[in-house]
Amino acid sequence: MAANNKYDQLSRLIIDLMDNKCSEKEFEQFQELICSKPEFMRYYVEFVSMFSLLDRREHAAESPTHMTQEDTTIAMLDLMAKQELEASPIQEIADTKNADNIRKTQMTKKNLKSYFFGIAAFVLICFGVLWLDKKIVNYHATNILPKLAKISCEVKSDFRFKGEKLHEGQWLWPGDYSLKDGTIELAFENGTKVILESPVEFSLKSQDKIYLKFGRLYAQVPPQAVGFAIDTKYSKVVDLGTEFGMMVNVNGDTDLHVYDGKTALFSGNDSGYNFKQTIVEGQARTVDSYSGNVSNIALDEGAFARAIDPISKHIWYGDTNINLADIVGGGNGFGTGQLELGINPDTGKRETGINQDRKVEGKFVATKYDKYIDGVFVPVGSNQQISSTGILFKECPKTNTNFYLNITNGKGSADWAIEGIETSKLGNRIIGTPDYPSILMHANLGITFDLNAIRNDLADSRLTFDRFKADTGFTSAGNLDNKGKADVYVLIDGKIKYNQSAMDNCNSIYNIDLEIKETDRFLTLISTDGGDPDDTLISTWADWCVFAKPELILKTK
Repeated sequence: MAANNKYDQLSRLIIDLMDNKCSEKEFEQFQELICSKPEFMRYYVEFVSMFSLLDRREHAAESPTHMTQEDTTIAMLDLMAKQELEASPIQEIADTKNADNIRKTQMTKKNLKSYFFGIAAFVLICFGVLWLDKKIVNYHATNILPKLAKISCEVKSDFRFKGEKLHEGQWLWPGDYSLKDGTIELAFENGTKVILESPVEFSLKSQDKIYLKFGRLYAQVPPQAVGFAIDTKYSKVVDLGTEFGMMVNVNGDTDLHVYDGKTALFSGNDSGYNFKQTIVEGQARTVDSYSGNVSNIALDEGAFARAIDPISKHIWYGDTNINLADIVGGGNGFGTGQLELGINPDTGKRETGINQDRKVEGKFVATKYDKYIDGVFVPVGSNQQISSTGILFKECPKTNTNFYLNITNGKGSADWAIEGIETSKLGNRIIGTPDYPSILMHANLGITFDLNAIRNDLADSRLTFDRFKADTGFTSAGNLDNKGKADVYVLIDGKIKYNQSAMDNCNSIYNIDLEIKETDRFLTLISTDGGDPDDTLISTWADWCVFAKPELILKTK
């Protein structure tokens, strides 16, 4: 046979594949080989196109009964080699209407290869290699050089394939990959999302299978991709409709954390896996690489990167939520706001250090330059406007219209420290800290958040929220000599969802936990004076209302 020796291995693999004699390991060798050099890829396409021509010719005429499939493929290889090396001039008709215009052109070796390549490309695109022997297609249809996943997002990553650095937007083919630095998100064609954190090494096997050598991986698998599997050296996890994270050590020990749905966990090795158990939402297991034993471990909510915002590049680990106090301080809800920065309810502007009695007429002030905050106001009585769209709080109690401090991210200015009180607390917890952020809302104050604006900025990160949680009450600096009294309200689109009236005890903590629907637009927090008479400063001095750890609870879509 005239084929070049450097193509012998590839030729044998193609023949074995067509004759259904190719093992999975040999199939992987076939993939790696044709991906390693452009000339091997070209040879494969030429092989396919020539097989198509020969196959058509065989069906048009009687074939010898003794001709086997292997004979056919070998004959095809001979024909390909001979035609490429001994190409003769080919007559081309330029104008079929006028025989006198017939001209001859020479088909060079380069043109012949282009000719075969063009046929192969056309047939592959139009027929999806279905004209090939069905044994090839049925062996592993999705693995015939498929695009498996796309790098949908990256954060400071050094991601490589065969030494070549890859970037956001590139497609990945079957093969071995390494992430030396940073974090990446892969979007699979079947809808599966996978986030990997460095350092990690893995192999893409197919549309529904990854071999994780070591490192951290988080997968979100939609219903249409159920069965997605992660293999390791000593374990296998098969998705049954879920979100889960895996951490594989270099020695093969594996931790599995299931955050939603359920998975099937197997232990074993490349030669075979044994089913161990089904792991459901809220459970976690570890697989010992030496013994194969599976043990219970505690679920770690913050163990894995679970979502990436493609714009801000913020990485969500599952243990943080949207902090509304941070938004009051000019932040994005993830810790970028300024402590002790407040919003003046009379002007809508951010300010610090204003502690004085002030009185307003209850107007709603839209915060035009803050997309997450719709507006602020001082509640004065019934039919109080609480949104830029004109929503009214019909049940708003009548107040003395005083306010003393701006709506503040933190515990308030240190200038108002009172003798015998070292710091502001709610119960026994210090407010205005990273662990216990707070919106200090000394009565009378109101603020409305635009939930749709927050949702829109989360959309590309696959995150949303479904609850609002907070603690409320008086801070320890308030209610001097039990003279203070105040009310707090939480509204959604103008309707009361939570109310605590006549608070008068600094030691009481009230917990708020409300459902938020996708159709809900505005979340409003209000503090009022509880009916204190407007005859002394005590009504202003003592009503130190606070919403501590005010959060929108995040989840993946």
